[in-house]
Amino acid sequence: MTIFARFWLLCAALIVPGLAIAYVPDSDPVNVSAATSQRLGYIACTSSYSVTALTIRTWRYRSRDSIEPIRGNVICNADSSFKGMPARYKVACELRRSIWKCDAGDRELLVPTAAGVVGVMPNDVSVQRAVDTVQAMADVEYFESKDLGRIPIRSALSEGCWLTSMPDSETVEATCGTSAVWISFSSEQADGPRIVAASWVYPVGFQEIMSPFEAGHCFEPVASCVA
Repeated sequence: MTIFARFWLLCAALIVPGLAIAYVPDSDPVNVSAATSQRLGYIACTSSYSVTALTIRTWRYRSRDSIEPIRGNVICNADSSFKGMPARYKVACELRRSIWKCDAGDRELLVPTAAGVVGVMPNDVSVQRAVDTVQAMADVEYFESKDLGRIPIRSALSEGCWLTSMPDSETVEATCGTSAVWISFSSEQADGPRIVAASWVYPVGFQEIMSPFEAGHCFEPVASCVA
């Protein structure tokens, strides 16, 4: 996982009200000159992927002991496709001695769903299965657990999703915002992929209070289904 992916997940996906605040690194936005910002966009996107930068955020960790380097998170414009799907890159950079150093970036697929276009990092999940995963999630409003309450599914897609295959190769874990969702692609299911479990995403180091596979219920816009 790249530097950007770790920060992206930590700050965008691991925030649970009342629990995550102590685990999120302190950081402050940093204003840079237009020329510095343009140079960052060029190095992160144009020189590597021949596209312009869509958004640029510059910041630094808050430290009492030393002056941390300025860092930049850049989202490049989508101007290419990956195995038939529109894609863009998210790139993490660091400013040292007036020179921006950027990592290789993380490819994000832009998948159309009933909830709108969803940014998806498929990792070891195939493109088709990544598409099927988020499109199935877009049809479900929320998953209800007797211990954790209602875990949002459809609305969580707006935060983007990080996918990974489970060891059984028939299940995909999707981390989207504060929701972790498990989708089964078992060949025994005649009606396609199905959400089998969901949980809140807790900050690193926080002991989960229940197994994510504890029984619950998922609720579609019209009907409900038992998971």
